[in-house]
Amino acid sequence: MEATRVKADPTKAFFVRTITRDIRLEDCILDLVDNSLDGARSMLGAPASTIDGKIDFSKFLVEIHFSEDGFSIVDNCGGISLDDAINYAFTFGRREDDDPEDYTIGVYGIGMKRAVFKLGNQVSVRSTNRPPKKGAAPEPFEVTIDVPEWLKSPTWDFDLGPSDPLSKPGVEIVVKDLNDEVAAVFATPGFENNMRRLLGRDYSRFISHGLTIKVNGKAIRPFEFGILQSDTIKPFRADFTFRDVRVELISGMAAQPSESDDPDEDAEKEDRSGWYVLCNDRLVLAADKSIITGWGYEGKNRWHPQYRGFIGIVHFSAKSTEDLPLTTTKRSIDPDRQVYKGAIGRMIELTRAWIDYTNKRKSALEEAKSLEGGAKYVPAFDLPINKTLSYPTLTSAPRVKEITIQYPKLQRLVRDLAQGFGDPGLSAREVGNRSFDYAYRELVGEVE
Repeated sequence: MEATRVKADPTKAFFVRTITRDIRLEDCILDLVDNSLDGARSMLGAPASTIDGKIDFSKFLVEIHFSEDGFSIVDNCGGISLDDAINYAFTFGRREDDDPEDYTIGVYGIGMKRAVFKLGNQVSVRSTNRPPKKGAAPEPFEVTIDVPEWLKSPTWDFDLGPSDPLSKPGVEIVVKDLNDEVAAVFATPGFENNMRRLLGRDYSRFISHGLTIKVNGKAIRPFEFGILQSDTIKPFRADFTFRDVRVELISGMAAQPSESDDPDEDAEKEDRSGWYVLCNDRLVLAADKSIITGWGYEGKNRWHPQYRGFIGIVHFSAKSTEDLPLTTTKRSIDPDRQVYKGAIGRMIELTRAWIDYTNKRKSALEEAKSLEGGAKYVPAFDLPINKTLSYPTLTSAPRVKEITIQYPKLQRLVRDLAQGFGDPGLSAREVGNRSFDYAYRELVGEVE
Protein backbone atom coordinates (compact mmCIF):
# COMPACT_ATOMS: atom_id res chain seq x y z
CA MET A 1 0.00 0.00 0.00
CA GLU A 2 1.28 3.43 -0.91
CA ALA A 3 1.78 6.03 1.82
CA THR A 4 -1.08 8.47 2.01
CA ARG A 5 -2.28 11.27 4.25
CA VAL A 6 -5.11 10.95 6.75
CA LYS A 7 -7.44 13.80 7.63
CA ALA A 8 -6.90 15.34 11.07
CA ASP A 9 -8.71 18.67 10.69
CA PRO A 10 -10.89 19.59 13.67
CA THR A 11 -14.60 19.95 13.03
CA LYS A 12 -16.01 23.37 13.78
CA ALA A 13 -18.66 22.00 16.13
CA PHE A 14 -16.05 20.11 18.14
CA PHE A 15 -13.81 23.17 18.26
CA VAL A 16 -16.61 25.45 19.45
CA ARG A 17 -17.70 22.95 22.12
CA THR A 18 -14.11 22.61 23.30
CA ILE A 19 -13.36 26.32 23.68
CA THR A 20 -16.68 27.11 25.39
CA ARG A 21 -17.22 24.07 27.61
CA ASP A 22 -14.95 24.86 30.55
CA ILE A 23 -15.37 28.62 30.79
CA ARG A 24 -18.04 30.26 32.91
CA LEU A 25 -20.45 32.73 31.38
CA GLU A 26 -19.16 35.45 33.70
CA ASP A 27 -15.60 34.90 32.47
CA CYS A 28 -16.70 35.21 28.84
CA ILE A 29 -18.10 38.66 29.62
CA LEU A 30 -14.89 39.58 31.44
CA ASP A 31 -12.93 38.53 28.34
CA LEU A 32 -14.84 41.11 26.31
CA VAL A 33 -14.14 43.79 28.91
CA ASP A 34 -10.45 42.82 28.76
CA ASN A 35 -10.47 43.58 25.04
CA SER A 36 -11.98 47.00 25.70
CA LEU A 37 -9.34 47.82 28.30
CA ASP A 38 -6.55 46.70 25.98
CA GLY A 39 -7.90 49.21 23.46
CA ALA A 40 -8.04 51.95 26.09
CA ARG A 41 -4.47 51.30 27.21
CA SER A 42 -3.36 51.41 23.57
CA MET A 43 -5.02 54.82 23.12
CA LEU A 44 -3.09 56.06 26.15
CA GLY A 45 0.22 54.95 24.64
CA ALA A 46 0.50 51.60 26.44
CA PRO A 47 1.75 52.97 29.80
CA ALA A 48 3.46 50.59 32.21
CA SER A 49 1.30 48.75 34.70
CA THR A 50 2.59 49.27 38.25
CA ILE A 51 1.06 49.74 41.68
CA ASP A 52 2.29 53.34 41.73
CA GLY A 53 0.96 54.03 38.25
CA LYS A 54 -1.78 56.67 38.14
CA ILE A 55 -3.09 56.03 34.65
CA ASP A 56 -6.09 58.22 33.78
CA PHE A 57 -8.90 56.11 32.30
CA SER A 58 -11.57 58.75 32.92
CA LYS A 59 -12.47 59.26 29.25
CA PHE A 60 -13.29 55.60 28.68
CA LEU A 61 -16.68 53.93 29.02
CA VAL A 62 -17.74 50.28 28.73
CA GLU A 63 -21.49 49.63 28.70
CA ILE A 64 -22.93 46.13 29.10
CA HIS A 65 -26.60 45.24 28.68
CA PHE A 66 -28.15 41.82 28.97
CA SER A 67 -31.52 40.16 29.44
CA GLU A 68 -33.05 36.87 28.37
CA ASP A 69 -33.59 38.50 24.94
CA GLY A 70 -29.98 39.41 24.14
CA PHE A 71 -26.57 40.74 25.10
CA SER A 72 -24.52 43.76 24.06
CA ILE A 73 -21.28 45.45 25.01
CA VAL A 74 -20.13 48.77 23.57
CA ASP A 75 -17.07 50.85 24.37
CA ASN A 76 -15.31 54.01 23.25
CA CYS A 77 -11.84 52.51 23.57
CA GLY A 78 -10.48 53.12 20.08
CA GLY A 79 -11.92 50.32 17.99
CA ILE A 80 -10.27 47.77 15.72
CA SER A 81 -8.48 48.83 12.57
CA LEU A 82 -9.64 47.30 9.31
CA ASP A 83 -6.26 45.63 8.81
CA ASP A 84 -6.35 44.09 12.29
CA ALA A 85 -9.90 42.89 11.72
CA ILE A 86 -9.01 41.19 8.45
CA ASN A 87 -5.74 39.63 9.57
CA TYR A 88 -5.77 39.20 13.35
CA ALA A 89 -8.85 40.01 15.44
CA PHE A 90 -11.03 37.16 14.20
CA THR A 91 -8.43 34.41 13.94
CA PHE A 92 -8.68 31.49 16.36
CA GLY A 93 -5.53 31.97 18.38
CA ARG A 94 -2.86 34.62 18.05
CA ARG A 95 -0.86 34.55 14.83
CA GLU A 96 2.91 34.49 15.02
CA ASP A 97 3.21 37.84 13.22
CA ASP A 98 0.72 39.57 15.51
CA ASP A 99 2.49 42.21 17.60
CA PRO A 100 0.24 43.07 20.58
CA GLU A 101 0.43 46.35 22.45
CA ASP A 102 2.48 46.52 25.64
CA TYR A 103 0.91 45.78 29.06
CA THR A 104 -2.28 44.27 27.66
CA ILE A 105 -4.39 41.55 29.25
CA GLY A 106 -5.54 39.43 26.32
CA VAL A 107 -2.92 36.98 25.17
CA TYR A 108 -4.38 33.90 23.51
CA GLY A 109 -6.38 35.51 20.69
CA ILE A 110 -9.47 33.50 21.57
CA GLY A 111 -11.47 35.60 24.04
CA MET A 112 -13.95 37.39 21.76
CA LYS A 113 -14.75 34.33 19.65
CA ARG A 114 -15.13 32.09 22.68
CA ALA A 115 -17.42 34.62 24.33
CA VAL A 116 -19.81 35.13 21.43
CA PHE A 117 -20.05 31.39 20.72
CA LYS A 118 -20.87 30.81 24.39
CA LEU A 119 -23.54 33.51 24.32
CA GLY A 120 -25.67 32.82 21.28
CA ASN A 121 -26.30 32.23 17.60
CA GLN A 122 -26.69 35.63 15.91
CA VAL A 123 -23.66 37.86 16.37
CA SER A 124 -22.83 41.35 15.14
CA VAL A 125 -19.45 43.00 15.72
CA ARG A 126 -19.24 46.65 14.65
CA SER A 127 -16.16 48.81 14.99
CA THR A 128 -15.10 52.34 14.21
CA ASN A 129 -11.39 52.75 14.69
CA ARG A 130 -9.38 55.76 15.70
CA PRO A 131 -7.41 56.58 12.52
CA PRO A 132 -3.64 56.07 12.97
CA LYS A 133 -2.90 59.35 11.18
CA LYS A 134 -4.40 62.68 12.14
CA GLY A 135 -6.98 63.78 9.60
CA ALA A 136 -7.43 60.30 8.13
CA ALA A 137 -10.95 58.93 7.79
CA PRO A 138 -12.03 56.07 10.07
CA GLU A 139 -12.86 52.72 8.48
CA PRO A 140 -16.07 51.46 10.13
CA PHE A 141 -16.94 47.83 9.48
CA GLU A 142 -19.28 45.09 10.65
CA VAL A 143 -18.79 41.35 10.95
CA THR A 144 -21.99 39.33 11.20
CA ILE A 145 -21.95 35.68 12.25
CA ASP A 146 -24.89 33.32 11.88
CA VAL A 147 -23.36 30.62 14.05
CA PRO A 148 -25.48 27.63 12.87
CA GLU A 149 -24.82 28.53 9.21
CA TRP A 150 -21.13 29.18 9.88
CA LEU A 151 -20.80 25.74 11.46
CA LYS A 152 -22.08 24.18 8.23
CA SER A 153 -19.65 26.12 6.02
CA PRO A 154 -16.39 24.39 5.01
CA THR A 155 -14.35 27.57 5.54
CA TRP A 156 -13.43 29.14 8.85
CA ASP A 157 -13.64 32.75 7.67
CA PHE A 158 -16.26 35.37 8.56
CA ASP A 159 -17.87 37.95 6.28
CA LEU A 160 -16.82 41.57 6.84
CA GLY A 161 -18.56 44.55 5.29
CA PRO A 162 -18.94 48.34 5.62
CA SER A 163 -20.98 49.81 8.45
CA ASP A 164 -22.34 53.11 9.65
CA PRO A 165 -19.79 54.62 12.05
CA LEU A 166 -20.30 54.43 15.78
CA SER A 167 -20.66 57.74 17.62
CA LYS A 168 -17.11 57.39 18.99
CA PRO A 169 -14.17 55.15 18.06
CA GLY A 170 -14.86 51.82 19.71
CA VAL A 171 -16.44 48.40 19.38
CA GLU A 172 -20.05 47.24 19.66
CA ILE A 173 -20.86 43.54 20.03
CA VAL A 174 -24.49 42.42 19.93
CA VAL A 175 -25.61 38.81 20.42
CA LYS A 176 -29.20 37.70 19.81
CA ASP A 177 -30.94 34.32 19.79
CA LEU A 178 -29.12 33.45 22.99
CA ASN A 179 -28.28 29.87 23.85
CA ASP A 180 -31.00 28.47 26.11
CA GLU A 181 -28.79 28.08 29.19
CA VAL A 182 -27.47 31.63 28.76
CA ALA A 183 -30.96 33.12 28.48
CA ALA A 184 -31.97 31.25 31.63
CA VAL A 185 -28.98 32.61 33.55
CA PHE A 186 -29.57 36.17 32.35
CA ALA A 187 -33.17 35.90 33.61
CA THR A 188 -31.96 34.92 37.09
CA PRO A 189 -32.29 37.90 39.49
CA GLY A 190 -28.98 37.23 41.23
CA PHE A 191 -26.85 37.11 38.09
CA GLU A 192 -26.69 40.87 37.57
CA ASN A 193 -25.64 41.47 41.18
CA ASN A 194 -22.93 38.83 40.90
CA MET A 195 -21.73 40.30 37.61
CA ARG A 196 -21.54 43.76 39.14
CA ARG A 197 -19.54 42.38 42.07
CA LEU A 198 -17.07 40.62 39.77
CA LEU A 199 -16.59 43.67 37.55
CA GLY A 200 -16.07 45.97 40.53
CA ARG A 201 -13.54 43.58 42.03
CA ASP A 202 -11.60 42.42 38.98
CA TYR A 203 -11.33 45.89 37.41
CA SER A 204 -11.02 47.82 40.65
CA ARG A 205 -7.69 49.31 39.61
CA PHE A 206 -9.11 50.64 36.33
CA ILE A 207 -12.34 51.96 37.87
CA SER A 208 -10.39 53.66 40.66
CA HIS A 209 -8.41 55.43 37.93
CA GLY A 210 -11.50 56.80 36.21
CA LEU A 211 -12.86 54.01 33.98
CA THR A 212 -16.65 53.79 33.86
CA ILE A 213 -18.27 50.38 33.50
CA LYS A 214 -22.06 50.22 33.41
CA VAL A 215 -24.27 47.15 33.65
CA ASN A 216 -27.85 47.63 32.48
CA GLY A 217 -27.42 51.38 32.88
CA LYS A 218 -25.92 51.43 36.39
CA ALA A 219 -22.28 52.31 37.04
CA ILE A 220 -20.04 49.81 38.84
CA ARG A 221 -18.34 50.78 42.09
CA PRO A 222 -14.77 49.55 42.64
CA PHE A 223 -13.76 46.99 45.26
CA GLU A 224 -11.64 48.66 47.93
CA PHE A 225 -8.33 47.10 48.95
CA GLY A 226 -7.97 48.42 52.49
CA ILE A 227 -5.26 47.58 55.00
CA LEU A 228 -4.70 48.55 58.64
CA GLN A 229 -1.74 50.69 59.66
CA SER A 230 -0.57 52.14 62.99
CA ASP A 231 2.57 52.64 65.06
CA THR A 232 2.57 48.92 65.88
CA ILE A 233 1.09 47.57 62.63
CA LYS A 234 3.26 48.26 59.61
CA PRO A 235 2.20 46.53 56.38
CA PHE A 236 4.79 45.03 54.06
CA ARG A 237 5.43 46.37 50.59
CA ALA A 238 8.32 45.50 48.30
CA ASP A 239 9.03 44.69 44.67
CA PHE A 240 11.52 42.75 42.61
CA THR A 241 12.11 41.98 38.95
CA PHE A 242 12.24 38.50 37.46
CA ARG A 243 13.54 38.67 33.90
CA ASP A 244 11.02 40.93 32.13
CA VAL A 245 8.34 40.81 34.83
CA ARG A 246 8.00 43.25 37.70
CA VAL A 247 6.56 41.66 40.85
CA GLU A 248 5.08 43.82 43.64
CA LEU A 249 4.03 42.42 47.03
CA ILE A 250 1.81 43.88 49.75
CA SER A 251 0.76 42.11 52.94
CA GLY A 252 -0.69 42.91 56.33
CA MET A 253 -3.85 43.09 58.42
CA ALA A 254 -7.11 43.86 56.64
CA ALA A 255 -9.22 43.29 59.76
CA GLN A 256 -8.76 42.17 63.33
CA PRO A 257 -8.31 38.38 63.44
CA SER A 258 -11.28 36.21 64.27
CA GLU A 259 -11.78 35.10 67.86
CA SER A 260 -13.65 32.03 66.67
CA ASP A 261 -12.39 28.79 65.17
CA ASP A 262 -15.87 28.02 63.87
CA PRO A 263 -15.79 28.03 60.05
CA ASP A 264 -19.56 28.55 59.89
CA GLU A 265 -19.75 31.57 62.17
CA ASP A 266 -19.06 34.08 59.38
CA ALA A 267 -20.71 31.99 56.67
CA GLU A 268 -23.19 34.72 55.79
CA LYS A 269 -20.48 37.38 55.53
CA GLU A 270 -18.15 37.88 52.58
CA ASP A 271 -14.74 36.77 53.79
CA ARG A 272 -12.18 38.97 52.04
CA SER A 273 -9.19 37.34 53.73
CA GLY A 274 -6.54 35.66 51.60
CA TRP A 275 -4.27 36.38 48.66
CA TYR A 276 -5.18 38.62 45.72
CA VAL A 277 -3.22 38.10 42.50
CA LEU A 278 -3.24 40.73 39.73
CA CYS A 279 -1.67 40.69 36.28
CA ASN A 280 -1.26 44.03 34.50
CA ASP A 281 -3.80 45.57 36.91
CA ARG A 282 -6.46 42.91 36.24
CA LEU A 283 -7.46 40.74 39.22
CA VAL A 284 -6.96 37.04 38.55
CA LEU A 285 -7.38 35.44 41.99
CA ALA A 286 -9.38 36.92 44.86
CA ALA A 287 -9.27 36.05 48.57
CA ASP A 288 -7.48 32.82 47.71
CA LYS A 289 -6.80 30.40 50.54
CA SER A 290 -5.62 27.41 48.53
CA ILE A 291 -2.28 25.74 47.97
CA ILE A 292 -1.82 27.78 44.79
CA THR A 293 -1.05 30.83 46.95
CA GLY A 294 0.93 28.88 49.53
CA TRP A 295 -1.70 27.81 52.06
CA GLY A 296 -1.00 24.17 52.88
CA TYR A 297 2.26 24.15 50.92
CA GLU A 298 4.14 20.91 51.68
CA GLY A 299 1.28 19.97 53.99
CA LYS A 300 1.84 22.90 56.37
CA ASN A 301 -0.18 25.96 57.36
CA ARG A 302 -3.46 25.13 55.66
CA TRP A 303 -6.07 27.85 55.87
CA HIS A 304 -7.90 28.00 59.20
CA PRO A 305 -10.61 30.38 60.47
CA GLN A 306 -8.07 31.68 63.00
CA TYR A 307 -6.28 33.42 60.14
CA ARG A 308 -9.20 35.64 59.08
CA GLY A 309 -8.11 39.24 58.67
CA PHE A 310 -5.04 38.46 56.57
CA ILE A 311 -4.57 40.17 53.22
CA GLY A 312 -1.83 39.64 50.68
CA ILE A 313 -1.56 41.23 47.24
CA VAL A 314 0.86 40.22 44.51
CA HIS A 315 0.93 42.17 41.24
CA PHE A 316 2.72 40.94 38.12
CA SER A 317 3.33 43.41 35.30
CA ALA A 318 5.01 42.82 31.96
CA LYS A 319 5.07 44.36 28.50
CA SER A 320 4.39 40.95 26.98
CA THR A 321 1.33 39.26 28.42
CA GLU A 322 2.85 35.90 27.54
CA ASP A 323 5.39 36.47 30.33
CA LEU A 324 2.61 36.62 32.94
CA PRO A 325 1.58 33.49 34.90
CA LEU A 326 -1.97 33.50 33.53
CA THR A 327 -4.21 30.59 32.56
CA THR A 328 -6.37 30.84 29.42
CA THR A 329 -9.50 31.72 31.42
CA LYS A 330 -7.63 34.42 33.39
CA ARG A 331 -9.35 33.02 36.45
CA SER A 332 -6.29 31.29 37.90
CA ILE A 333 -2.51 31.16 37.93
CA ASP A 334 -0.09 28.70 36.35
CA PRO A 335 2.03 27.76 39.38
CA ASP A 336 4.69 26.14 37.20
CA ARG A 337 5.76 29.43 35.62
CA GLN A 338 9.19 30.45 36.89
CA VAL A 339 8.10 34.00 37.72
CA TYR A 340 5.39 32.64 40.01
CA LYS A 341 7.81 30.24 41.65
CA GLY A 342 9.99 33.26 42.35
CA ALA A 343 7.10 34.97 44.16
CA ILE A 344 5.53 32.09 46.05
CA GLY A 345 8.42 31.71 48.51
CA ARG A 346 8.04 35.32 49.61
CA MET A 347 4.27 34.94 49.80
CA ILE A 348 4.65 31.95 52.13
CA GLU A 349 6.99 33.95 54.39
CA LEU A 350 4.37 36.71 54.70
CA THR A 351 1.66 34.16 55.39
CA ARG A 352 3.83 32.53 58.07
CA ALA A 353 4.29 35.89 59.83
CA TRP A 354 0.52 36.28 60.10
CA ILE A 355 0.07 32.73 61.39
CA ASP A 356 2.73 33.31 64.06
CA TYR A 357 1.03 36.53 65.15
CA THR A 358 -2.43 34.96 65.44
CA ASN A 359 -0.96 32.07 67.45
CA LYS A 360 0.60 34.50 69.95
CA ARG A 361 -2.55 36.59 69.97
CA LYS A 362 -4.65 33.79 71.46
CA SER A 363 -2.75 33.97 74.76
CA ALA A 364 -2.78 37.79 74.96
CA LEU A 365 -6.15 38.55 73.42
CA GLU A 366 -7.13 41.69 75.32
CA GLU A 367 -3.68 43.24 74.87
CA ALA A 368 -3.80 42.46 71.15
CA LYS A 369 -7.27 43.92 70.71
CA SER A 370 -6.20 47.09 72.49
CA LEU A 371 -3.12 47.53 70.28
CA GLU A 372 -5.03 46.72 67.09
CA GLY A 373 -7.89 49.06 67.97
CA GLY A 374 -5.95 52.22 67.14
CA ALA A 375 -5.10 51.19 63.58
CA LYS A 376 -6.51 53.15 60.64
CA TYR A 377 -7.51 51.88 57.23
CA VAL A 378 -5.42 53.08 54.32
CA PRO A 379 -5.68 52.19 50.61
CA ALA A 380 -3.35 49.24 50.10
CA PHE A 381 -1.96 50.56 46.82
CA ASP A 382 -0.95 53.86 48.44
CA LEU A 383 1.40 52.25 50.95
CA PRO A 384 5.06 53.28 50.87
CA ILE A 385 7.82 50.74 50.39
CA ASN A 386 8.40 48.93 53.69
CA LYS A 387 10.37 45.69 53.65
CA THR A 388 9.97 45.06 57.39
CA LEU A 389 6.51 43.73 58.18
CA SER A 390 5.45 44.25 61.80
CA TYR A 391 2.49 43.31 63.95
CA PRO A 392 1.98 44.31 67.62
CA THR A 393 4.53 42.87 70.05
CA LEU A 394 2.53 40.96 72.66
CA THR A 395 3.38 40.03 76.23
CA SER A 396 2.53 36.36 76.36
CA ALA A 397 0.64 35.46 79.53
CA PRO A 398 0.90 31.96 80.99
CA ARG A 399 -1.58 30.01 78.95
CA VAL A 400 -4.38 28.23 80.80
CA LYS A 401 -4.99 24.83 79.27
CA GLU A 402 -8.29 24.79 77.43
CA ILE A 403 -10.28 22.18 75.60
CA THR A 404 -12.70 22.68 72.72
CA ILE A 405 -16.15 21.11 73.01
CA GLN A 406 -18.01 20.53 69.76
CA TYR A 407 -21.30 18.76 69.12
CA PRO A 408 -23.99 19.08 66.45
CA LYS A 409 -27.50 20.30 67.25
CA LEU A 410 -30.49 21.22 65.08
CA GLN A 411 -30.26 24.82 63.97
CA ARG A 412 -33.80 25.65 65.11
CA LEU A 413 -33.01 24.37 68.60
CA VAL A 414 -29.91 26.57 68.77
CA ARG A 415 -31.96 29.58 67.66
CA ASP A 416 -34.62 28.77 70.27
CA LEU A 417 -31.94 28.60 72.96
CA ALA A 418 -30.48 31.92 71.82
CA GLN A 419 -33.98 33.38 72.19
CA GLY A 420 -34.12 31.86 75.65
CA PHE A 421 -30.92 33.71 76.55
CA GLY A 422 -32.64 36.90 75.48
CA ASP A 423 -30.65 37.53 72.30
CA PRO A 424 -31.78 35.75 69.08
CA GLY A 425 -28.73 37.17 67.28
CA LEU A 426 -26.24 35.12 69.31
CA SER A 427 -23.78 33.05 67.29
CA ALA A 428 -23.78 29.26 67.68
CA ARG A 429 -20.43 29.55 69.44
CA GLU A 430 -21.78 32.03 72.00
CA VAL A 431 -24.88 29.91 72.59
CA GLY A 432 -22.57 27.00 73.36
CA ASN A 433 -20.46 29.10 75.74
CA ARG A 434 -23.48 30.41 77.62
CA SER A 435 -25.01 26.94 77.79
CA PHE A 436 -21.85 25.55 79.37
CA ASP A 437 -21.61 28.41 81.88
CA TYR A 438 -25.29 27.98 82.79
CA ALA A 439 -24.94 24.22 83.31
CA TYR A 440 -21.74 24.72 85.32
CA ARG A 441 -23.41 27.22 87.66
CA GLU A 442 -26.42 24.95 88.18
CA LEU A 443 -24.46 21.74 88.73
CA VAL A 444 -21.08 22.88 90.12
CA GLY A 445 -21.05 26.50 91.19
CA GLU A 446 -19.97 29.91 89.97
CA VAL A 447 -17.57 29.96 87.03
CA GLU A 448 -14.25 31.44 88.16
